[in-house]
Amino acid sequence: MLRPERITAARELLSVTQADLAATAGVTQAMVSMVEKHRRDFTPALADAFAGGLGLPVEFFAVPSAGVPRDEVHFRKNATARVKDTTRTFRFFDEGFRVTEQLLDGSGYPRPLIPVVQDDAPVLSAERIGQIADETRRALALSVDEPITNVTRALERSGIAVAPIGFTDEALPGHDGLAHTGGRGNATLIGYISKSGDRDRFTIAHELGHLVLHSYRHSDDREREAHQFAGAFLLPDAHARELIEPDTTLGTLARVKASWGISIAALVKRGEAVGVLSKDRTSTLFRQIASRGWRTQEPVEVRPETPRLLFRLLQAEYGETPYSNRAIEHDLALPTLFLRALAPAPTTGHEMRPVVTLRAR
Repeated sequence: MLRPERITAARELLSVTQADLAATAGVTQAMVSMVEKHRRDFTPALADAFAGGLGLPVEFFAVPSAGVPRDEVHFRKNATARVKDTTRTFRFFDEGFRVTEQLLDGSGYPRPLIPVVQDDAPVLSAERIGQIADETRRALALSVDEPITNVTRALERSGIAVAPIGFTDEALPGHDGLAHTGGRGNATLIGYISKSGDRDRFTIAHELGHLVLHSYRHSDDREREAHQFAGAFLLPDAHARELIEPDTTLGTLARVKASWGISIAALVKRGEAVGVLSKDRTSTLFRQIASRGWRTQEPVEVRPETPRLLFRLLQAEYGETPYSNRAIEHDLALPTLFLRALAPAPTTGHEMRPVVTLRAR
């Protein structure tokens, strides 16, 4: 059965107008509009024309969308994000969630059992968030006394899929990450728009914070709570108080970053959150960061992490080199280009390397 609503999904995914689609498919814009609004039949001939014009497998128009409610997606973006880019980012994530559910269904892979917080407080204290971050580490079989070598792999081992959200031909400015879960024990996906190793780790931890803190609880300050969770997850409170001193310097924080894989800017906020750094000292450190040009590029390089779970599920279904299997596009109703972006082939030996590499400046 062909689904007219998937025409809208295709246009949002590819960021094209009805006029654009009409031109590529060789029909009128009025025809596209009427079919999209269920006022004309969506025929196989039209589906073939739309698929050919957009470079999509025709099956795209037959499968239902994941139906992820936009108001249930935890979405990290800034005020500069364009509506057009936000719509496209959400649509890519929705398609990614659909594929994730399909690949996990019947795979036997463990489903996530992360803590879910149901505290009544509309705003959680930094101390409570630190406790929850420690509980989450334990639930993921991670020590609270050691750096997390690879955040992505730690989540994937527990059944939380992680995927880059974006396209090989362009970035999605103003966006950082998204997360959604189908419920406890069901498919869960964290998506991130790749920036740099340290920022990606923080974004993934931030989205994990949303899943833990906000899946079953209302908050009056969701972003602040998720930020504090990410910092506490990457550097637990006890170690933050030990490693960050009231008169700490950027050089000291750079060494902490080299050990724990959390950015210098985030470490300043960690020091303030655990009560070690005063507001004045925090402001001074941020001015120094800005004056050195570290807002865009800090002096310690954190190695990027590569997700593996979705690619391994593809291998289980389509063979060692899944993207050479012609059935993959038709079964998953997405072009190989999009699937490669969602589930890139992982690099080998990556997890044996240290989290960070010091870089002289």
